[in-house]
Amino acid sequence: MKNSRSRILVAALAAAFSIQASAESVPTGPRCDGAAMVICAPVVAAVLAKKAIQQGSSENRLADALKDGNAAKAKPLLKKRMRGKPDPEKVAYLETATEAYLKDINPAKQADRLDIVKYILGKIDLRGEQGATYLHKVIGSDYYTYEAKEKYAQRRLALVKAAIASGANGRDLDLGACQYCEIDEELLPLLFKNGGDPANAAYLLNRMVERQHYDAARRLIGLGVNPNGEISDWQGPLHLLAEQCNRKEIHENLEPQKAEQVWQQCVKETTSFAKFAVGHGADPNGQSSVETLCDTPYSLALKSGNKALAETLRTLGADPGFAQRCKSHAPAGAVP
Repeated sequence: MKNSRSRILVAALAAAFSIQASAESVPTGPRCDGAAMVICAPVVAAVLAKKAIQQGSSENRLADALKDGNAAKAKPLLKKRMRGKPDPEKVAYLETATEAYLKDINPAKQADRLDIVKYILGKIDLRGEQGATYLHKVIGSDYYTYEAKEKYAQRRLALVKAAIASGANGRDLDLGACQYCEIDEELLPLLFKNGGDPANAAYLLNRMVERQHYDAARRLIGLGVNPNGEISDWQGPLHLLAEQCNRKEIHENLEPQKAEQVWQQCVKETTSFAKFAVGHGADPNGQSSVETLCDTPYSLALKSGNKALAETLRTLGADPGFAQRCKSHAPAGAVP
């Protein structure tokens, strides 16, 4: 019995103080029952505490490496920490590294930060929902306030390219969530090429028109997005276009000479875009119905004082009497 207890003590002490030992190395089962528990229990506790301290130290070093953007230190630590873990747990590291990369405006750090992101992406299966979720977060991110939007867009594009290279694709991706896509001419073509559905970018067209990014809206239509966009908050792209130039508001808020310049430019841009959109298949009546409160692009252009746009729409096929007929046939209370 004495020799048996001595063997237990020797084995337990070796487990407790060996750097490579783990809690599983400590004798358990019948040999650690009864009187032997007096020896085993404290040793097991010591081993587990030591392991927790080591893990905590490793996690702290990793956090520091990710914060500093030190790829040489971060990747070995990531390899150790992610080993055997399911993808959802690895995503936490990916999100931390991605945010750090998007926010860091220091050119000297960006290559290392991107290298860290790519390393983590390579350890996660991005072919399904995980990849789509990541792309959604990246294109919907908005950290441009840290610097010029164009530089931010370059880093975002690099992330999308890295994710696609690691297996992600644009299927089922809500492209309407894309922030400041108008400043990036490569992003949307890349997503469409890799499974993105133009039907999921209809609302994005609305936003681009509303923000007067007409060149970007043209590119979007050219990529196959429906020129009718979608009816949202009672308006489609041409309704939004018709409200861009309010003659009265422009002249009330600007000096006369400046106001006239702005007004003429606005008229030029709205009529030009209307011709482009209708020429690519948009309904000149804006697919108006009770869903748009019976307002049409033509009727809204007249309300805004943009007679040139109203006339352009009429020549393109808009029905001047559509709005009135729609209201007269609408259910009671459906239209204000």
